[in-house]
Amino acid sequence: MSTLSQQEKLDKHDERINYNLMLQCKDKLKQGRMILFIIAGFQLFGIFGGLSANSNIIVGLYGTILVSFCALGVLVSKKPKKAVMIGLVVYIVLDVLGLLLGASFSIFGAIIKVAIISGLIKAYIAAKDAEVIQQKLDDIETRKQERKNENA
Repeated sequence: MSTLSQQEKLDKHDERINYNLMLQCKDKLKQGRMILFIIAGFQLFGIFGGLSANSNIIVGLYGTILVSFCALGVLVSKKPKKAVMIGLVVYIVLDVLGLLLGASFSIFGAIIKVAIISGLIKAYIAAKDAEVIQQKLDDIETRKQERKNENA
């Protein structure tokens, strides 16, 4: 029966922590990505509303939001907080622009807008958590390299 050295024990412990943190990070990024894609899907209501009102401006506006959020959903893996924050700003600016250009305001629409903004806030919190987890992963890797260099 072989016994593990102290470094091997620490490395195995770090690997277990690393694996758990990676799963948590992936879960947080997936949560943010799904929220952004769901918001993109909600824009179809605006597109259909614009089509029924024969308003190309409204269709173009909601189409722009849809494409923007799909792109941000893809980019959330690389820069999670920035992608979500850009999404929040883009959504608010384009939504206000839509109201100024004559999009109708309804209670149903207001509820959807509140849900979307709440979703973006939740996605931002998930992105922030993912960055904290990524920092922990980086710290573990640094400690592992330091132990390896000490023994070399």
